[in-house]
Amino acid sequence: MAATGLLASMLALTTMNASGETWTRDKWDACQDGSVMLKALAKQAGLPESEGRRPLVLAACGCARLALPYVMKGETRPLVAIKMAEAWAKPPSLYRRILGKKIAIKEVRDAAAHARAAADEAAASNAQPAFYAAAAAGHAFYACDSSTASYAVADAADTASLAADAIARAAADAAASTAEASVNSAAAKAKTLARCADIVRKYFPEPPATAPK
Repeated sequence: MAATGLLASMLALTTMNASGETWTRDKWDACQDGSVMLKALAKQAGLPESEGRRPLVLAACGCARLALPYVMKGETRPLVAIKMAEAWAKPPSLYRRILGKKIAIKEVRDAAAHARAAADEAAASNAQPAFYAAAAAGHAFYACDSSTASYAVADAADTASLAADAIARAAADAAASTAEASVNSAAAKAKTLARCADIVRKYFPEPPATAPK
């Protein structure tokens, strides 16, 4: 009976995601890496384009928005991709107000593909911050559209990681020396992932097993 009581207490204090990782409420609240949190959530987000994916997409879009200042000058495709994904992820009454019509999933998918094209163009120009920023915008919707749970997990986590990489690369480029670049880059990445963690908690205040579906 003592073991049963201990087990009950442990289950009351913790939740466990599909990979076997255990999240306590304190651990969730203290986590400073939004990519890790998105990865845990995506494993339980449900089928592609389902209701369970909507808050996941909103959290991913929030992370991707952090990197928008680093897209190439005059480039609008990443922002359009994020806005389209956000509109899809909100209740119909809201996205109709935003876009004036009901949006088809193909429109959102196409916008994400255009953001990825912007990333490819930035890479060809060796504009690394812009590449990562545009790629983050593209990945935000794929967190919804990925056909398997494993891809959804990767895409959700990658959104935060790519946004952090964009800001870290920009910090490194602005440094006066190689040593300073390394320090600045690491600090910028850690700070961005922490900001992503706060964004994730806005949509998922509870750990994965009890997060809203």
